[in-house]
Amino acid sequence: VKAKIDDMHIQNTITKKSKFRIGIITDTIADLPETWIEEYQILRIPLQLILDGNAYVDRYTVDGDNLHHLIEASENHPISGQPGEYFIEKSLKFMLDHFDYVIGIFVSSNMSGLFDKVQVSAKNIDSSRLYMFDSKTNSASQGLILYDTIEMVKAGFSPGSIIKTLEENLEKYKIHVEIPDLYYATKSGRVPKLLGNIASMFHLKVIISINKEGKGIVCRERSMDQILHKIKKSNDIENYVVVHSGNSQAAQTYARAMEDITGQPPLFINEVSSVVAAFVGKGSVGIGYKFK
Repeated sequence: VKAKIDDMHIQNTITKKSKFRIGIITDTIADLPETWIEEYQILRIPLQLILDGNAYVDRYTVDGDNLHHLIEASENHPISGQPGEYFIEKSLKFMLDHFDYVIGIFVSSNMSGLFDKVQVSAKNIDSSRLYMFDSKTNSASQGLILYDTIEMVKAGFSPGSIIKTLEENLEKYKIHVEIPDLYYATKSGRVPKLLGNIASMFHLKVIISINKEGKGIVCRERSMDQILHKIKKSNDIENYVVVHSGNSQAAQTYARAMEDITGQPPLFINEVSSVVAAFVGKGSVGIGYKFK
């Protein structure tokens, strides 16, 4: 409910006075601090979770905390969904009413059908003023792409040059997530049951990431410490963020480790969306970073 009120507040501030020529729209998969959302008037299109016949709106009517209680009380596992085309078109038209141009940064099209829906809606409205971008990632690294988009909007870049810059730098954005076990991933059907059972039997932690096609992969590394060692060896990090699913203590620990390596604090520490939490499970921690 609070998120819904916050979203209405953002729409009200945009209606009163837009701060920039270019508006930014994204989805609720992207990790962003609430302060950025308000300060830069970012509109979010929410995804949905469906469990036991009930539809929950990501970050609006369900968060990671109560999601875990819902899953534990059910024999089923939630599935994700996107809003209808009418809602998407309404959101895009609202932004066009208040900004000269609109840039959209969306979760990888290989992880969700939302980007394809947005593309169709954009073509139906006014594609000359709408610039929709497939981030080929999600969560923390999607938030870093939004950070760079914000900085370019503030600096007065044209929408075309912003998209071109993002495309040229897309492979610099990385994310690694440490999953305590594969229970949730197995229940969601994204990981074979046999692999999940083996991992659970031997209490194996798993590191997942996203490849350049925007698809989720399981890494060879078996701990975040190994990832941190690789990051330290590269010595080439521009910015980073830390995200988690009900594990703020571990998030703080990894944030301190990254600060020791880079000499700078994270741009933010954030709780992941309920859609992401349904896959990675409670206790997961992720680091999103961008190479220079």
